[in-house]
Amino acid sequence: MLVPVLLSRIRTSFGDNLLNFLTQTDPGNTYVSDFIISCAQKGKLTAFFPRSSEEQRVVLDLMARSAFKDEQSLILFSATFATLLQKLEPDARTYLINKMITTITDPGSTFALQLRVILQFYSDKHPELLATGDRTKIAELIERYGTIDLSQWTATDFTRWKSDGRLSSLSIFQSDDDGKISYLSNSRNLLANGYRARLPQTITLLSPDDSAYREAKRLIARGDTASLYRLSMKTGLVVEYHKTVNGIELSHAVTVFQNRATQRRLLKQYLASGMEMFAQRGHSYWREEQLLEPMRHLIKSGDLDEDTLPEISRFLSIGSCGGIRIYSELNRLFDNSIDIFATVGTGKAIVNDPYNQQLFEIIARADTDLSWDDVSAQLTSIFADGRGADYLQPGSLPAILHKMMDVRGLN
Repeated sequence: MLVPVLLSRIRTSFGDNLLNFLTQTDPGNTYVSDFIISCAQKGKLTAFFPRSSEEQRVVLDLMARSAFKDEQSLILFSATFATLLQKLEPDARTYLINKMITTITDPGSTFALQLRVILQFYSDKHPELLATGDRTKIAELIERYGTIDLSQWTATDFTRWKSDGRLSSLSIFQSDDDGKISYLSNSRNLLANGYRARLPQTITLLSPDDSAYREAKRLIARGDTASLYRLSMKTGLVVEYHKTVNGIELSHAVTVFQNRATQRRLLKQYLASGMEMFAQRGHSYWREEQLLEPMRHLIKSGDLDEDTLPEISRFLSIGSCGGIRIYSELNRLFDNSIDIFATVGTGKAIVNDPYNQQLFEIIARADTDLSWDDVSAQLTSIFADGRGADYLQPGSLPAILHKMMDVRGLN
């Protein structure tokens, strides 16, 4: 809600003059980049951005001081680089490209590598956004320092995922209105796409003789997902939705968050079972309880025996708002062996539900190796009507930059 309020202030108090607003509101240029990036993510960049190339260059100078201050800021900037290029006048676009190139003073540093990757990425994949002269300058940069191989940041061994004949996920919902709506929409989406509900076979918090199992069996037979949600909320019941695709069993376990201690137990089971996907479903302020704190505790307490955990690269679906801001912590907690589907803006069930469901189906149907670009190409319908503006898929530019930063930092 903050961006619309600030846009209104620009109109009423600063006469639609963005430069006056930025210089008077944030003279230290601390938040200029974040503000412009947020506006771009919400489709509001055209509402205030100057039309003249001269004023655009001044705004770019202000933005660069905060966007180019460190690796993390640069990643957020990269998430809306395409939107910015589309809005800029040709000479202002060239000005930005030149500024990025001249910022590269130590070509082997992580920050410089990130800048080089951004320029290389758009030159390769979106040349239509660059003028001929801009492409020439980028080509000269690449010739000077060499091409950066991005495959190490975009590959996942899906064949390893399927080696045991199954693909499994765990989704955690919350006991609030949003959690209920998301739980029900997710369950109904799975049922509508040929999945059947069953008592858990992969992961559970209850003993088989618990009365909740008998009640759940009756509710499953009735197809009463609303009552299953209430039962899960009360008891921690896990329900699994399953079907077989190309000889691979797909299962999606769903449950409702109970408390931190219980969540630690559940997460430990998840890791030990070799399940491939974890989906954090709920508002961003639930991420701490649902995922971050339990992982920190398991690691610190020594409850995770790394020698007994399956060595697979896992997939985290962070459907809550602003998931990009916890990329680095998630990479650290999962020893840089994860891929992340997350948001730069607002998470939506209309995207989260089908993405998590269809991802496994695409992998199960594939008879050859898949890249994340291949996966993305088969999921384009999910992001129709502009729904993809808020999401970052694995293999996207910000995801590549994050992996590069985190792994190089580790080494």
